[in-house]
Amino acid sequence: MKTKLLYIEDDTEIATWVRDDLEERGYEVVWLASGEGAAEAAGGCSLIILDVMLPGLDGFTVGQRLKKEHPTVPVVMLSARTSIDDKLHGLDFADDYVTKPFHPDELAARIEVQLRKAGTAISADTVVKLDHLSIYEKDNRIVNEETGEEIILSGKQFHIFAYLLRHMGMIRTKEQIYEAVWNEPYLDGDKTLMVHIRHLREKLERDPANPTIIQTVRGDASYRDPLTVIAFVGGNSKDKGQGFMVIEVPRTLLQKPQNNWPMELLYLGALMMIIFLFFIVMSILFFARIRKRLIRLQTAMMTPGKEGIPLPVDIRRFDEIGQLEESFNQMVHQLTDSRHREQEEEQLRKRLIAGLSHDLRTPLTVIRGHMHALHKEALSDKGVSSLGRMEAKMDDLGGLIDNMLSYNLLTSGKYTLKLEERDILRIVREAAAAWYPVWEKEQFDIDIDLPDEPLIWQVDEQGMRRILDNLFQNVIRYATEGRYIGISTEQIQGRTALVIRDQGPGMQHESETKGTGLGLSIVDLLVREMGLRKKVDSSEAGVRVYIYNGTVTGSELK
Repeated sequence: MKTKLLYIEDDTEIATWVRDDLEERGYEVVWLASGEGAAEAAGGCSLIILDVMLPGLDGFTVGQRLKKEHPTVPVVMLSARTSIDDKLHGLDFADDYVTKPFHPDELAARIEVQLRKAGTAISADTVVKLDHLSIYEKDNRIVNEETGEEIILSGKQFHIFAYLLRHMGMIRTKEQIYEAVWNEPYLDGDKTLMVHIRHLREKLERDPANPTIIQTVRGDASYRDPLTVIAFVGGNSKDKGQGFMVIEVPRTLLQKPQNNWPMELLYLGALMMIIFLFFIVMSILFFARIRKRLIRLQTAMMTPGKEGIPLPVDIRRFDEIGQLEESFNQMVHQLTDSRHREQEEEQLRKRLIAGLSHDLRTPLTVIRGHMHALHKEALSDKGVSSLGRMEAKMDDLGGLIDNMLSYNLLTSGKYTLKLEERDILRIVREAAAAWYPVWEKEQFDIDIDLPDEPLIWQVDEQGMRRILDNLFQNVIRYATEGRYIGISTEQIQGRTALVIRDQGPGMQHESETKGTGLGLSIVDLLVREMGLRKKVDSSEAGVRVYIYNGTVTGSELK
């Protein structure tokens, strides 16, 4: 029949592992979360474990009441309150006081001590007499018959002594004792076992320095006389201790035979070398396989598909690298979807711009017709001025529509460029001649300094004229304050560059007439498509735009 314990603890987590540990040690545990119902539950219990901080009545009050109703039942206080006043208060009625945190073995040992103290007398036929000791096997008690005192042993100490009693007269090795008591393989438990043996001798022997109950065989690591085997006379437990027999054993029989340690060391070294080589080979194969998969993934990342996006990879194994491959595939799918959405939005935008550019021309034509009719009417000077401004804005709007359409055609790849060898200086002179009246009207100082020798580039003539018109238009719009335009050539990195300069406030200057930069965007696209280069220097003294060929042509070499 199992020993029944009452455990009162409000902390569920602590109560669970304490109860499980005690049940594994063979106890039956009744658990309560408070002191309510403790008096009824204590009936039939051999010991009470009581926490101090309980909901409702505290542990001290509950313990005092339980001690009055069950005076013979030991009470062990179990609390996190460690002050000396709390301990003294608890020990006024309790048999023991254990503070948290505690080791399960310590709690089990204290419970065993209290149960032994509270145990009833055992019949004489269960008592083993050994020298001056009486061992009560049933309740694990040892009494010194000379002094009448009970010898208190810890759980492990009693297990070791009980194991030696069961093998009385026989030699037991350290490995045998350790594995029987601790229930685990003997690795390096020599120090632990020797400490327990020393404590046993201090408690059981008359003279621990010259033990007679537990003796050590030094050469064999056992606990008996190295030269004798002792057996007690008697066939049962009644007359144990009435006499004993001693058989002498030659010391040579207790010595271990000499081992061929060089060969054993050689075999051990060879075995370790084989294990090491096997580990090295397996490691190389493992990392080679990982490296191969990573290289395959790297190749997939660096190889673009038709749309410039890498293709997904096949996932062969669902490990860490497989998860990386899956993440890469998800990224590829997201990039592909984003590219498709971007292309759809680009096509929609281009169609919108093309439609607007076409549809706005009709109302502009109608408005221009009405404005022409207004010129025939008698208007005041202010009306004539306003009408002139409206016509200028209409011209700007028409140019903006042309730029939008051109930009749309360029970005969609529908603007066909026919690159041919052309004299750039001739094209510049013709474009400047077309803008000459406008510059004179704005009272510009015109400085054109171009060489007589032709400058041959591979360009589209219409595209080049469009570039020049946009640049000249920007000078009119944003550099009118400087009243200056210069056109010349300079050498840049061994190439002849066309230079268009003004004396305006610079591109960083904020102006009411400043647009969105669509004209310059068209210039950049045309320059790039024709293989030219563009450089812009802007300061408060003006803007200088350089346009030069990407490669040195024969006409530029001197």
